[in-house]
Amino acid sequence: EGDRRRNDEGDRRRNDEGDRRRNDEDLLRAREEERRKADDNQRRMEEESRRRESDAGRARVDGRSTQETPEERRQRHDRERKAKEEQRRKQEEELQRKRDEKRRSEDEARRKGDDQRRKEREEYEKKRRAEQDKRFAEEEKKREELMKIKAEQDATKAVEVAKRKVAEEEKATEQRAIYQVLRALQNLSNATPETFDTLKAELDGVLKDDLPHTCKQEEELRSEAKRVLGFAAQHVEHMKAKQETVGKKEQRARELLEEVARLVGTAEEAAEKVHHTAAPLIGDVSLEDGEVVRVAQEVEQLGKAAMCACSKSADLLAQSRAGVEEAESIRGETTEALLALHHRIQQATRQALKAMKSADDSKDKVLRKLAGPRRAEKHRVAMQRYDTDADGFLCRGEILAYAQGEYGFDLPDVDLDRIRRHLVKGGCAGVEFEDLQLLRSAVGIARDAVVGRQKQKLADEAAERSRAEVLRRKAELSEAARGLLVEFEGLRPRVQALEQETALLREGAIAVENIKAKAKSVTEEVSQVKVAVVALAERTAALAAGLGAESAEIGEAMRGELAELARVRGFFGASLRQAEDAADSAEQVVLYKAFVTRENLRMEAAAKLRLGIEAQGGKVDELFDKISLGGHVVDKTGVRAYLAKAGLEVEVGVLDVLFGVDASVVESEGQQPTAEGSATSESVSPGAAGSGSRLITREEFLRAVRITYKCVKDVALSDSLNIAHSGHIRQVQVGEVLEVLQGPAMDMSMGVCRIYGQSMRDGAKGWVTISGSQAGVFLVPGGNAFRVVHPQPLTQDANISATVALLKRDQILEVLDWTRVPASAPTTTKIKSRLLGSDEAIGWATVLDFRGCNFCEAT
Repeated sequence: EGDRRRNDEGDRRRNDEGDRRRNDEDLLRAREEERRKADDNQRRMEEESRRRESDAGRARVDGRSTQETPEERRQRHDRERKAKEEQRRKQEEELQRKRDEKRRSEDEARRKGDDQRRKEREEYEKKRRAEQDKRFAEEEKKREELMKIKAEQDATKAVEVAKRKVAEEEKATEQRAIYQVLRALQNLSNATPETFDTLKAELDGVLKDDLPHTCKQEEELRSEAKRVLGFAAQHVEHMKAKQETVGKKEQRARELLEEVARLVGTAEEAAEKVHHTAAPLIGDVSLEDGEVVRVAQEVEQLGKAAMCACSKSADLLAQSRAGVEEAESIRGETTEALLALHHRIQQATRQALKAMKSADDSKDKVLRKLAGPRRAEKHRVAMQRYDTDADGFLCRGEILAYAQGEYGFDLPDVDLDRIRRHLVKGGCAGVEFEDLQLLRSAVGIARDAVVGRQKQKLADEAAERSRAEVLRRKAELSEAARGLLVEFEGLRPRVQALEQETALLREGAIAVENIKAKAKSVTEEVSQVKVAVVALAERTAALAAGLGAESAEIGEAMRGELAELARVRGFFGASLRQAEDAADSAEQVVLYKAFVTRENLRMEAAAKLRLGIEAQGGKVDELFDKISLGGHVVDKTGVRAYLAKAGLEVEVGVLDVLFGVDASVVESEGQQPTAEGSATSESVSPGAAGSGSRLITREEFLRAVRITYKCVKDVALSDSLNIAHSGHIRQVQVGEVLEVLQGPAMDMSMGVCRIYGQSMRDGAKGWVTISGSQAGVFLVPGGNAFRVVHPQPLTQDANISATVALLKRDQILEVLDWTRVPASAPTTTKIKSRLLGSDEAIGWATVLDFRGCNFCEAT
């Protein structure tokens, strides 16, 4: 310190000496300039005087010049010139003498001034050295006194450290024992039927060895152990019962699959028998025609039996599917078995159909080959039967007898005349034998025409009856549709009332303390109206389904009324969804306000704790060890003692937020104290918060003192506190969340406040400016809660897993942890969170996926 002061004094003295030297030089230059100006003025005055005298002499000479000779005039001019030169020389000598005298006087004055200043400097240095020696003596005396005081303090501190070390060891032993008991309770609370006995034995050992060392917490932990043991026993019994139910469902599913498999096997055997029987009919057939027909008939019979077996198998498979799918624990196995059985049924069906088709084709081929001779023989017999006069022709009467005998109907005269006109050749008595097939066809056509006319008459009569039935059914269905519309309209006042209440919730026209009650009443009313709407919708669907059995005309006639029913149903459904969403949003608003109030208290306590550790030159990660004194848990007493030692104070209720439910905050929002007010979601043992425990682990403590900031304006992430000497890492974008690792700290070169933090998005660490003097605000406190932007599942872990809950838009998530899951490049950012309003809905939600799509945004 003395050397620094001496160096400062020397620098100050040198600066003063330089200033005085520059002032003297400026003074000399000013005096020299004044002297030069005076000499110039004197010279000008002398020259003016000489010029006047010369003018006067010339005037006199001019008066005499008329009397002087040239030689006289020359001599006179020489005398005058010499006289002027002599006068000028004397004048210059006089001026030089005056200048020398003036310069000597000025030099003398300057020497006297220098001597005076030198004396003053010597006196100043003498005085300064005396003061410096005096000050050094005083400082040395103070230093000796401080060393003495420090030695006394060190001795006192050593005694205190020894005492504190003993107390810390005792406290560490107590905390280790508490941690072991709590860990055993935590393990037992998660016991399964397989691990219950082992974990219970472990708890008994811990209670025997460690519980006596928990001191004041012994009775509380003993009662907690009894409660957790009872809870775990009930939970294990419930799991056993559930496992028995699951086992019965699995057994039932396997029995159903075995029964279906047995029928499928029977169907496959039948299909294989059909295929084997039809084998001689596939490819080149070497059997006789009669044998082919016999085999084809046998294949047809076996094929029908095989198709019947396949149909029974398919029906049983469809009936058994629901019972098989109830066994969710073996869903993958049963699904694969059902698909395999379905595939086997299809294979057996195709095999049977293929064999039956081959048999039918072979049979048809044989029958076509035998049809020609049979037809000729049939025609010859018919000719003999109806040609009564044996002339080889069928006359008019014989044709009528042929029509009556072969087709059983009386041939009209018009058709008979037309047939004879086309088939009886000129000069013949009737239809020849060669044209008997044409006669058969013509008679058949005539019969079909008569039958067609009869059918048309019957069809017209049926159409008339159908039109009457359609009108009747249309009237009945229209009446039913109008009745449904009337019932829908009866619900409209209730839906309109819900819309009005929803508008009040959205506009914020309801007091905060009444929002939750109003949202609850809206939700209940929505549920009741929804039940009525669903019932009407089911009746509407049944009406629409019934139209499938009606005629197309009725369906077309009812299309407009069904469309109106669908429109009304859709309108009511949309209104109810909006009301339900508004109620959920209003409830989220209340929960979020309570969370913000609680979060402000937590941030206050966290800021005080971080300020204390940073003032000691430590980091936040070291805070737990400082408070727990090497233990595994901390309590509220230890935190309060640490703050008091650091000279920091907090209100009584602020620390409660770090360790459990702050009932005053919850009740101020019009709610009952629940676990959702807890700042630590995962207690060391089940029900710890409810039992009044004030112990939290390292992980929970670091989560409680975590402070995050949200970026509201793009700002640079740099590697140093000093902006002028820092390197750029990357740009922090709007919406990013940064966890504070150090700070806030002031950059004195720029006059801005900065923090050292870690980005939630990619883990990048660096210094970021909170706000600038001209650029505005870059970071604001936030990021410990996220709002859902896109609906998504809340999963049990960070990877694809079972769904805990389905998140809706605008729901609020409280952050418990966050991670990045490699999904490609870049990674997917996820947070472990709790859904506000649901203690059991704890899981992982996506914030930013690998495509850069935001699913949640920080609040």
